[in-house]
Amino acid sequence: MLIPKSWRPLEEADAPPNVIAELRAEHPNVQVLRDWILAMYAEQRGLALRGPTAPPDQSLELAAWMAFQAMESDFNVILRRWPRPDYLLFATNNEKISTLAQRHCRICHGSRPVSDRFPKYNIPIRIPPISRQASKASTFKAFQAAIKHRFAKRDFDLKSTDRFCMKLTFVLDQLRRDKDLDNMTKALQDAFARALGFDDVHIQHLDVAKLRFPSAEEFVYVGLSRSFLNEHENVLAPVFNHTWAGQEVLNLASFLPGI
Repeated sequence: MLIPKSWRPLEEADAPPNVIAELRAEHPNVQVLRDWILAMYAEQRGLALRGPTAPPDQSLELAAWMAFQAMESDFNVILRRWPRPDYLLFATNNEKISTLAQRHCRICHGSRPVSDRFPKYNIPIRIPPISRQASKASTFKAFQAAIKHRFAKRDFDLKSTDRFCMKLTFVLDQLRRDKDLDNMTKALQDAFARALGFDDVHIQHLDVAKLRFPSAEEFVYVGLSRSFLNEHENVLAPVFNHTWAGQEVLNLASFLPGI
C-alpha cells in the first residue's frame, strides 16, 4: 500500500495529558485511547469519523494506519505503552481473533524457557464448530473425518508420554443461533485427538474461548503445547494438609435414589 503523504508517526506532543496518563497506566482506559487514536487518524486523513468505530469503507485503511504507527511511532520507546493492536486495541476483527488465539498459558508454562515447552502449534481450522450433544451421529462422524483430512499431511511431533495444554478459540457468527461452549469443546477435542492419534486423557489443561462477530465465517483456532502442570518439582513439602474447616465429606452413595 502506498503511504499517503498526510500520514506521520505520532509523537508524545500529540497526546493530551489524560492520554499520556492512560498510556502509562498499568490498566489503561481503552475508551480514552480508542477515541484519541480515531481522532488522530481522522486528523491525518482529513476525515469525519462518527461513532465508536470507523465506517466500513475506512476500516481497512485505519488498520493500515495502525500498522504504520506500530512500526514508525516512537511511543513504544518513550512510554512503553503504545496501544498496539496486540496489546489492548485491535485494528480489525481478524487481529483480535489471531492475537487471542496465540495467548500464552501461564498455568502450564510458568517461567519455563521456550526450549522446554515443546513445539507449540497454533492452527486455524476452517470448519464451522458443531455441538457434540446437539449433532446427529452421522454429522459428528463427518466432522471427525473432516478434521482428520485437515491434518492428513501435517507432521506433528507428539509423543505418547507428553502431557498437553490445549487452547481452543471458537469464532461464531453473532447473527446465527449461539452454540454451547462445552459441547463445541467436546466435539473438537475428540475429533482432534483421534485425527492426531493421541489419547485426550493426556490433556491436562483446557483454555476455551468463544468470540462472536456479526456475519463472521465460523471456524476454530487450536493451540497445542506441552503442559508442566503435573510435574510437581515446585512443591517443597509433598503432603496434604487441607483442614476443610469442618466441611462434611459428600459420599455419592448417600445420594443415590432409594437410599
